[in-house]
Amino acid sequence: MEFKKQVDTHVHTDNSPDGRHSPMYMCETAVDMGLRAVAFTDHCEMESYCGDRYDRSVKQSYFETAKAKSAFLGKLLVLHGIEMANVYADEACGKNY
Repeated sequence: MEFKKQVDTHVHTDNSPDGRHSPMYMCETAVDMGLRAVAFTDHCEMESYCGDRYDRSVKQSYFETAKAKSAFLGKLLVLHGIEMANVYADEACGKNY
């Protein structure tokens, strides 16, 4: 099935705790599926930014996404985003997700 006009704007790579694959692999898969664009939005938990090494994983995600963006130029629009969370602030506001 081809998804030529479809985009996925919320993709986690192996730079997130719940991601399994590198940006390059995911771009290859997106091209094979016929997607037009992907946006890598790896996690960044602000309350544990340094303790859980999000300071490193966010930088790594940016670096790997930039490489994929260059490698897939003209084949796939590759965007970099971030999923920022402040778990304790959400709990303090009484929000349960």
